Amino acid sequence: GGKGQLQGLFVGYKHFQLVHHSKKITLIGDANKILQYKNYFQANGARSDIDFYLQPTLNQKGVVIK
Repeated sequence: GGKGQLQGLFVGYKHFQLVHHSKKITLIGDANKILQYKNYFQANGARSDIDFYLQPTLNQKGVVIK
């Protein structure tokens, strides 16, 4: 399903940790990577049933996509 594909997308990105979160996608980290992820989610029809939370290993600013 879509969630498995999304998880696969982030395998290997050591600066991000993928954990479950309810009804929103939160991207925290490098602005260029955030933009890439945001475009990917929007292009693939991100909806409330695709509920992931991206958390960095370092303290960085974030963007929330609802």
